[in-house]
Amino acid sequence: SSGINAEYGDIWADLLSSLKTRSTNRGNKNVIMLGTPSAGKTTLVSKILDSRDTDRVVHNPGVDFNYLTIKDEEKERIGQIGVHSTSYKNFLPYVLTKERMSTSMVVIVLSLEKPWTLDDELFYWTSLLEEHIKSLEIDEREMARLRQNVVDLFCSYKTPEQKEEEKKREEDEEVVLPMAEGALVTNLGVPVIIVLSKVDCMSTLQKENDFS
Repeated sequence: SSGINAEYGDIWADLLSSLKTRSTNRGNKNVIMLGTPSAGKTTLVSKILDSRDTDRVVHNPGVDFNYLTIKDEEKERIGQIGVHSTSYKNFLPYVLTKERMSTSMVVIVLSLEKPWTLDDELFYWTSLLEEHIKSLEIDEREMARLRQNVVDLFCSYKTPEQKEEEKKREEDEEVVLPMAEGALVTNLGVPVIIVLSKVDCMSTLQKENDFS
């Protein structure tokens, strides 16, 4: 039994070492996608990644690593974004380190296949994330800077339609709107985006179970 445990210990150590090396070597920015095994993370990643990068996906037990090549308007490569996708909390310390807090974003994927589980799943992942960030023991000054970065990011966000409208008006000055009341009451120092997947399941639920 001890021999088997030692063997599996070596496998996990190699896997985590490989994951850490790949995430360090690829990607100027870091996206961490969290969700249950059937939440739809793989489908979401496949939609945002360039399908022409045939070697971009690295499949490991419990976690996938991908990277997205960023290009400018002239199609010149200007950087990469590493995309980690996992359903297991044990991988979080390896993909969200203290050094990578300022260049990371977390995406929590929740499936509408079972909408009655949304609250519990959201609480689980946000609590896990908050607990992990506290364990990093980031000093107060650095955490204040990270939180302000999150505020600035959300205040300066513009939809594609807004950006297009600004181009038409040829506006060079960036307008930063104030944060809405009640927004970012809990600021973890890293941007967090909630994505609802499998929205097509709602019509089936409404039809078969009178769910509304």
